[in-house]
Amino acid sequence: MRVSAGTLADAVLAWAARRPERLALTGVDGDLTYAELARRSGHWAVELAGLGIGPGDIVPLALPRGRDLVVAIVAVLRTGAATTILDPSWPDARREYIVRAIDAPFVVGASVAGLSAWHPPLPSRGAVTEKQPVLTGEASRPAAVFFTSGTTGDPKGVVASHAAITRLFAPGTFGRFGPGEVIPLAAATPWDAFAFELWAALANGGTSIVVTEPYLAPDVLRRCVSQYGATTAWLTSSLLNLVADEDVGALAGLRQLITGGERLSPEHVRRVLGRHPGIAMTNGYGPVEGTVFTTTHRITPPDCDRPDGVPIGRPVLGTRVMILDGERPCRPGQEGEICIAGAGLAEGYLDDKAATASRFPTLVIDGRATRVYRSGDLGVVDVNGVFHFRGRIDDQVKIRGHRVEPATVETVIMRHLAEVTACRVLARRDKRGVATGLVAYCSPAAPPDAAERLALTLAGPERPVAFRSVDAFPLTATGKLDLTAIVAIGEDDDVPDNGAAKHPMSEDALVALVAGVFAAVLDVSAVPNDVAFAELGGTSLAAGRVCARLGYALERAVPASAMASHQTAEALAAWLRETAEPDKAPAPDHSPLAPLSELQSGFLLRTLLDSNERTGPCRLLWTVDGELDAAALSHAIGYVHERHEALRATYVADLGALVGDRPAPAVAVLEPQSDTDSALADLADHLSAPLAPDTGEVWRVARIPILGRGHAIGCAVHHIAFDGASESLLARDLAVG
Repeated sequence: MRVSAGTLADAVLAWAARRPERLALTGVDGDLTYAELARRSGHWAVELAGLGIGPGDIVPLALPRGRDLVVAIVAVLRTGAATTILDPSWPDARREYIVRAIDAPFVVGASVAGLSAWHPPLPSRGAVTEKQPVLTGEASRPAAVFFTSGTTGDPKGVVASHAAITRLFAPGTFGRFGPGEVIPLAAATPWDAFAFELWAALANGGTSIVVTEPYLAPDVLRRCVSQYGATTAWLTSSLLNLVADEDVGALAGLRQLITGGERLSPEHVRRVLGRHPGIAMTNGYGPVEGTVFTTTHRITPPDCDRPDGVPIGRPVLGTRVMILDGERPCRPGQEGEICIAGAGLAEGYLDDKAATASRFPTLVIDGRATRVYRSGDLGVVDVNGVFHFRGRIDDQVKIRGHRVEPATVETVIMRHLAEVTACRVLARRDKRGVATGLVAYCSPAAPPDAAERLALTLAGPERPVAFRSVDAFPLTATGKLDLTAIVAIGEDDDVPDNGAAKHPMSEDALVALVAGVFAAVLDVSAVPNDVAFAELGGTSLAAGRVCARLGYALERAVPASAMASHQTAEALAAWLRETAEPDKAPAPDHSPLAPLSELQSGFLLRTLLDSNERTGPCRLLWTVDGELDAAALSHAIGYVHERHEALRATYVADLGALVGDRPAPAVAVLEPQSDTDSALADLADHLSAPLAPDTGEVWRVARIPILGRGHAIGCAVHHIAFDGASESLLARDLAVG
């Protein structure tokens, strides 16, 4: 279905006229049809127009992710104005800078920097008056301003047009977008990924699931699929890694998965593709100046084995991508700067002509004057026209999908910490080279309250996760800063003091479980019960891992929002106890058996990395002459399941084997065979299918009738819970049961 050639608001109104009863929004806030979205946004647009809002204006929205925010966005666009969204979690200084930069007359939803707040009126059941703003259909005008990090310490406003967003959904594009798609709206609201999630649904007659949790954690994703029928989801590569590690089954039910924002981890991608081969998985690359995606690549299993990583793919429709050495196009295989042209290009930086001229120059390419964006990213294009990412020219990094310039943080530190006279900020990277946070090297040492003071100015990904004291910055023989030597300074100084000696562990089993999960995620031996997770060095995504693992242990949803408001082990355990179902004690009915052995850890790792690996199941096959008592067989399986804790366990990396009350496996009954050999062959094939001990599927049982002779029965038990010595024990207990 072709998207509207006009504005994004035009597309919403077109669907409201064509399919008024179709769901536009759904979620915990309730449902809103396209007709209701059009009516309510029209009512608000009249009010905004009456206050003088119109083409050329930028309206700041200080509303949390929710239904009112979506209605407000559509209303502002219907006046001809553009939006910029202020994240409620941002420091006041950043919000104040932005409303001053756009010269806003007021803020929708909340007062910022002394500006009055305009509160959306209550829903009206009446018809919209004749004063309703008239749409001009100018797709080239600004739709949104996205503020990103700037080297001066102040955010830069990137101005994107309606056409830059709608080009992503043109016929023949990289994904499936249409009336049947149901897409969670879960990205950070000021980010261009939020615009993609929203308009991928609303510009194409689909349904947007408004997510109120901080991000699309595994339990939230499961709920989006099971309750609302989600078909498509966007996950940053960091969030994809979390889901792949902690609950890869949460992706079941999706038809389409789009990822990116950072370099992909092949091992995590391999696991997702192995467990969910039917999901169309796409890697998307693009700076905000190119509006969401510049190139995309449909990922296949062989991509995970490429020595240079998963490709970033081919240009999105309406977009031109070049690899340039200065102004000269590079040949295939030659590394150069990724430069972007076409309909997705931003208008430039808001009220910053110098930065716009520098980063958006007009170059003569192949004899034609072409306006481009110099991304600062290095890449190559191969002989097949596929692009590959190679890194950055400067020291800009992506942290949890957000672009951060360390120079920005250095400027802010020098501006707000008078005690520091020299500073260098570098990225901390994991074993795959992915930036996980920033470390500030300060001379003299940063004050003890540095983190608290900088939190008043810097947004989450920009805040250093550690401060290190530097007496004198080391230099190379040529007089330049020796970055390798700087990184080696005080490598152990920023390890959180877990305080185990000062804070005795609780005897409360639930508190002990939560503290144990904190420690496992943070990779420390123990943590105190009364210190906030963030103070121990935990990030928002690390908190997501805590929630996922506690969900395994307690067999209940543990939302990220609960973790955000109950940061200590004691507080989170208290919340878990208070919110438990009345008939189910919150203290874990799972109990750790013991840490996994090296052999068990190896089996689990192979399963996690490749869900199709078939070395895990151990098969046991028997034949039974004559009639088989199916009820007696089920009773025997239940007896064995209850008797052996290892069969009832969920095996979680870093946490161990968690024993619960999972039901015994049901007996699968296969198609009858006429001879014993065929029956045993079919049974063996069925029992060779992979097991999933990380989700509690440790063993399975099946039987097959042999016509005129009896039955073949068998079971498969994952090697993590079974060895050769266990075979006779299991057979004996089945016979007794």
